[in-house]
Amino acid sequence: MNRKDFLKRLGILTVGAIAANTVACSGAKRPQKKKVIGIQLWSVRQPINQSLSETLSGLAECGYLAIEGFGFNNGQYFNVDINEFDKMVRDAGMTLTSSHLSTRFTPETMDEALDWWKETADRHKAVGCNTMVIPSLPSRRGQPMEIDFLDPICEYLNKVNDIAKERGMRAGFHNHEVDERTMENGKVVFDYMLENTDPSFFIQLDNHNMMAAGRCPVEFIHKYKSRVRQLHVKDDDIIGASGKICFEELFTAAAQYDIFEPIVEVENYPKDPMECMCLSFDYLNAAPYVQFFG
Repeated sequence: MNRKDFLKRLGILTVGAIAANTVACSGAKRPQKKKVIGIQLWSVRQPINQSLSETLSGLAECGYLAIEGFGFNNGQYFNVDINEFDKMVRDAGMTLTSSHLSTRFTPETMDEALDWWKETADRHKAVGCNTMVIPSLPSRRGQPMEIDFLDPICEYLNKVNDIAKERGMRAGFHNHEVDERTMENGKVVFDYMLENTDPSFFIQLDNHNMMAAGRCPVEFIHKYKSRVRQLHVKDDDIIGASGKICFEELFTAAAQYDIFEPIVEVENYPKDPMECMCLSFDYLNAAPYVQFFG
C-alpha cells in the first residue's frame, strides 16, 4: 500500500480536511493541519482495560488518526466483536489501519495456522483493515533459533503473505531485539528471514528494539530500502524525551524510500499514560521532518 492509498484509506486526501483539536496536553494550540500518526494500542494497555471507549476518545483528542490493534482473539478485540470495535474506533474519529496478529505455529500445525490466517484476514478485510503484522517469530522453548526451524518459519511467513495478497492486503513483521541473534552458520536471524521471504513481505521497523540489539536502524533502512514500509516509533518512554535517538535522521532516511506511516509505541509511563500519548504525538506533529500529512 503506497502513501496515496493509505491516505485514501483514511479518507483524508485533501490537505487541511481535519479540523484541529483545541488544546494539547501541554495546553498549547494544535495546528490546523494534522499529521497522520498512528498509535499501537499496546501503548495504552493499562487504561484500555479500564475503559475502551474513553481510551479511544482520549487518543483521538491527542490527535492520532490511525489505530494499530493487538490481542485479537476469537473474532474480538478487548472482548468486543471486531465489527463493533471498528465502529468504536471510527466513532472516535480514527481508523483501524493495521493490527499485530499471531496464532500458534509449529511445522506440524501449518495447515491449522493458515486456516486461522484466512479467517482472520477475511474478518479484517471486511472492516477495511488491510495490514496484518506478525509481532514476533515463533520459537521453540529452550532451543536456539537455527536453520532447521527457521526454514519452515520462512515458508509459513510466505504463505501468510500469499493469503494477504490474495485479498488485496499486505502482511509484515515487527522486529525485536532477539531477532538479531547470530545462528550457527554465522547469519543473523533477521537477515536470514529477509533473504528467504518474498520481497512483498514487509518490515515494520521498531527503531528502539533494533538499537537495543546494537544495530543502527538508519543503516538498516539504507540496506533494505523499501522493504521497510512502516516505522514503529519508540523511545525509552515518551517520544523524544530521552534525547538519545536522532528521529530526524531516522525519518529523513525513511523518506528517501517513501517509507511513511509512523506508528507510536510507548512502553513505559513516567507520567499519566494518556499524557504520555499526547506528548508523543505533539513531538512528532511539531517535527518538520515528519511529513505524513492529512
